[in-house]
Amino acid sequence: SSGINAEYGGIIAIVSVALCVYFTYPIMFYIPIEAMLPFFLDLLSTFLSPYSIHFWLRTTFVLVTCFLAIVIPHVDLFIALIGAFACTALALIFPPIAYLLLFKPTRWEKAFCYFILAFGIIGAVSGTFFASKDIVCALSGLPVGGSFPCKEL
Repeated sequence: SSGINAEYGGIIAIVSVALCVYFTYPIMFYIPIEAMLPFFLDLLSTFLSPYSIHFWLRTTFVLVTCFLAIVIPHVDLFIALIGAFACTALALIFPPIAYLLLFKPTRWEKAFCYFILAFGIIGAVSGTFFASKDIVCALSGLPVGGSFPCKEL
């Protein structure tokens, strides 16, 4: 990784990050696997034990996502695009909307909710715009980042 300084314990840091990802990445699939496990248990329980089905389902998820990360060019930019919209919506847009719909806010609470909502919408639109611009620049073969439309060579 470019953020790890190789002069000061870089190998130890790289190995530590690799081990962290190796042991925690499959755990991130807990919720999707628990949601899909009953379907696969009904489908495959005559052939495999529930433990084997769970193991192979988790292994398949990990291998498919790793394969997609290797095959898709500039996957980091696509992740940034999804994060620019989805994370901003989850953190700054949906909570004020839910609060306004579920409670009877005072005038100051409404003003604060609308301020957060406007801030979230501006962040989502600008983040989505710049992430989309970076994808277009990268797919055009130009350097990513910098000024609009793309950083000059």
